[in-house]
Amino acid sequence: NEKYAAQFVARVPADEKLGDNGALLALALLNHFDQPKAKQLATKFLGSDRSDEVRHLAARVLLRTEKYITSQWGDRTASTDRSHAVEVLKSTNPVQVTLAMKYIAFGENVLNADQEGEENFRIAEHNYYGSSPGRKEGTAKLFNPPKGMTEAMLDFKDVQLDAEGKAYASYFRALFDEKADLKDLIDYYKQHPENTQTNKLVYRAVAATNNDDLVGVVEKIFDFNLDDDDKSEHADLYWTIRPMDGDNALKLRKRIRVKVGTGTLNQY
Repeated sequence: NEKYAAQFVARVPADEKLGDNGALLALALLNHFDQPKAKQLATKFLGSDRSDEVRHLAARVLLRTEKYITSQWGDRTASTDRSHAVEVLKSTNPVQVTLAMKYIAFGENVLNADQEGEENFRIAEHNYYGSSPGRKEGTAKLFNPPKGMTEAMLDFKDVQLDAEGKAYASYFRALFDEKADLKDLIDYYKQHPENTQTNKLVYRAVAATNNDDLVGVVEKIFDFNLDDDDKSEHADLYWTIRPMDGDNALKLRKRIRVKVGTGTLNQY
């Protein structure tokens, strides 16, 4: 009953008085009824010694309290507001850190997947997508790290990231340093060549580092989706590698124009 739930939320203390079950319930309800208070409580729980279940949910709630989410592409001087996600990156919990990096890279959809132990505490799904800044016809897609993220934050010396987390960290380092080592990302891609998000990370990182030697990997991604009726993925790849100036990149872009068509590419 929403009336009684709201009354409960009004009495929720923004401190450590709640047990773990109460904390889970409070976060779920506050996210629906009082997001400012949800943010306050989630921030406190994230930095506490609460159970992993509580801190995982706190991370997801904190990310969902972003006022809006915009596309990650635009000119290199622009940056997308991901302040809450950057805050989560300071955690030493690898699950929370990886979730934050996925959110920064791809937006709110990554939060919709169920997290282990949260079956009874799923938070409401809000759509905060703002209008995309868009891409002018004939121009490239360019990616940049969000405001507040620093290259030093991506060392994760005290965080035991798994292969997926290392791949995302490799991608974000590429946005800071054209000489960044992409081994962790490429290795993860080879293990998951059918993963759309991983594929995007690869060609974004290759474009960011202008690494012509890795264009062969990008071409494999293009070939994998070649027969797909939805040409938006081809266009996304094409416009992302558009700034690259190496011989391999030029040849691949020419091949994509022939296979997909310049008119079709310009529709996206």
